Amino acid sequence: MNRIVGAALAVCTLFTAGASAAGQSHVSLAAVSTMGRGSAPDLRRGASEGMTERLGWLDMRLKSGILDGSITRSDAARVGRMLRKTRAAQARLLSRDGGQLSQKDSRYMQARVDTLSTQIHWARANGVDRALRN
Repeated sequence: MNRIVGAALAVCTLFTAGASAAGQSHVSLAAVSTMGRGSAPDLRRGASEGMTERLGWLDMRLKSGILDGSITRSDAARVGRMLRKTRAAQARLLSRDGGQLSQKDSRYMQARVDTLSTQIHWARANGVDRALRN
């Protein structure tokens, strides 16, 4: 059990360091934990509309799933990579276009973030059951 908690804290530390280095905003873990695991129709409940804020919200949803054990280690690594790549894409698009996203880039980023949100929800809803079956 201590190994699992230690691994979860290590993963959270890595995600926090990456978000802090990228200047991302943070949402409280308490706010994320109020979102029910089985009530996913509104995956954006409580999240801001800004891209940076949404990415911060998704980061906290991921951390919450890691800490409460609802996301497996492999799913956490996979979704963490997706989150880092999405943040890198955002930074690349912003630097290319002088700090503003074009409408096309904004739609692209919204689609990526929506996909990421769905992946986090799926991992939280299915991760523990799937891990127990294996």
